[in-house]
Amino acid sequence: MKSIDKWREWTELYFLLSLVLFASTLIFGTTIKGSTNWLRIAGFSFQPTEIIKILLIFMIAGYYVNYDSYKEKKY
Repeated sequence: MKSIDKWREWTELYFLLSLVLFASTLIFGTTIKGSTNWLRIAGFSFQPTEIIKILLIFMIAGYYVNYDSYKEKKY
């Protein structure tokens, strides 16, 4: 299987995309069956939390692959 090296460099991007999806749910969310965590785009409805789960996995994997560089950063 081919390794994609760029994915491990996008840890911050995964975090920002997750925040954007959470915020879009709060702002543009629609209520379906009593739950207001759905987005409707062009007649297609989906729950952004499912995408956020995948982004969380990528974010955690990217963090631990680059753990030494994050350990050296002082925020």
